[in-house]
Amino acid sequence: MRWLSSSRIAFFLFLIPTILFAGLLLGSDQATHTIEEYLKTAPIEEYARFYFSQSIEHWGEGDYNTARQYIDLAFEKPMYPMDIPKLWYFTAKMDIETGNVSDAIQNLEKVIFLEPDRTEILILLRSLRSLREMASLKKPGFRIGLFFRNLRIRKIHRVFL
Repeated sequence: MRWLSSSRIAFFLFLIPTILFAGLLLGSDQATHTIEEYLKTAPIEEYARFYFSQSIEHWGEGDYNTARQYIDLAFEKPMYPMDIPKLWYFTAKMDIETGNVSDAIQNLEKVIFLEPDRTEILILLRSLRSLREMASLKKPGFRIGLFFRNLRIRKIHRVFL
């Protein structure tokens, strides 16, 4: 058992995580490369989905400006008809969180036009309209986006996406 000396064990304990970490780094580069290759040969509607996923990722990190830029890029590309309500809904969600209630209501109305049987959207629309009326009666500094964020309304939103 001379080959199991403490220096060799220490070396292998250092070498194995290093190799695994290098593999992870190479894998992430390969994943990026794979996405780019896929988009080159995929239907053009996949670009909208890619930008939509990038928007969700940046929104989750709290980077609303970049998320908005990616969602705008998604709307510039042709998209699958089944994805349109999801993009409008996500845009409304960002509008709610940034306090643009009028835009959020308009976007949710577009979702209802395309999918009239979405009960949670109807409830959210009714709530937003009521809160907008309350805000106009109360103090002018009342921000509906902050109100919803504090209520953790995101749970309802995740059901749709």
